[in-house]
Amino acid sequence: MFTTLDKALVALVMALLAILNQAFGIVTPSFLTEGNVTAIIAAITPLLVYVVPNKPKA
Repeated sequence: MFTTLDKALVALVMALLAILNQAFGIVTPSFLTEGNVTAIIAAITPLLVYVVPNKPKA
């Protein structure tokens, strides 16, 4: 990607999304509760961190 901090930035963005979900809630269909959204965010975060490659050493 762009910097050596890419993995940390992915984790930070997902943490902010989780905080915003807890503070304001995300409008979802009736079958998807706030707890489910939090669980989905928690499950996706490590997957995204894994997918973002480490910056190769020059």
